[in-house]
Amino acid sequence: MAAVHDICDVEKLRKSNDLAFKWFKRTGLPKNDYLSWVFNCWKKPEDFKKTLTPAYRSAFAKDLKILFYAAKVENDVIKQYEHMISFILKKISHSENQREDLIAIGLIAIRNTCWQFRTVKTKFGGKCGFTTFCHNSIFLRLRSEMSRQRAYKKRCDARIIINLESDMNEFDINNVNIDSRKKIQEADETNELASRLIASANLDEHEIHLFGCLRGRLEIDQHSENKLWYSSYLQKYKHLFPNGKISREGLRLRVLKLQRKLWFHLHKVQNLPICEMPHFSMHR
Repeated sequence: MAAVHDICDVEKLRKSNDLAFKWFKRTGLPKNDYLSWVFNCWKKPEDFKKTLTPAYRSAFAKDLKILFYAAKVENDVIKQYEHMISFILKKISHSENQREDLIAIGLIAIRNTCWQFRTVKTKFGGKCGFTTFCHNSIFLRLRSEMSRQRAYKKRCDARIIINLESDMNEFDINNVNIDSRKKIQEADETNELASRLIASANLDEHEIHLFGCLRGRLEIDQHSENKLWYSSYLQKYKHLFPNGKISREGLRLRVLKLQRKLWFHLHKVQNLPICEMPHFSMHR
């Protein structure tokens, strides 16, 4: 397979898009409007030129010679990288019915990459290569589309019970609350199991508090006063730490110790064979 440098001049493409973005910033539009602007400017550059002062019109006319190099190479680049879409789809869970639409979205992402590839420096100080930039663009676009579809399906599923009951002319609001009652029942069972675990493991007061923080960490949102799920534990039991402070690694080891203890007693309470504990994340 030919390299991207055999298809187009990558540095010329980078420079061309840098210039296009420079002129776009003079419009004062938000960054999300860049692609719409650059496509319109490519088709009708005179319309944008009229918005400039006389001093800038000559500079724009000079840059116009190399400004839209992406339009010349986008078809060749799409043909070169279209196989990357299938490679990325192997990493994303999807059904066969969704595959055709996702491939189309991936092709659009490759085209947009041609127009958006600019001088982007990496954290190591070098420049981001075109292949890396293209791969990330396709992956993020496909993952975003799958996330959007899952959110849409979730909203539809939340309404389907009411719709079906209404169509049968037997609507009863109590039927809609079945899931809520089921969740309450599951919560009660979870609380009962947690109480049995605490008794079996003979947890100390500070371990019980840390266990409670672990269980409630998923309920913390952006509007909560405590952004960190373990902040109340640090504040209440700081006297147990050397000099009243504990490092993030020290806290992680305390959590790991508690998780191992609970893992052992969970199998003991449920009469299950004890196996190796999987890795748990401390993140929300």
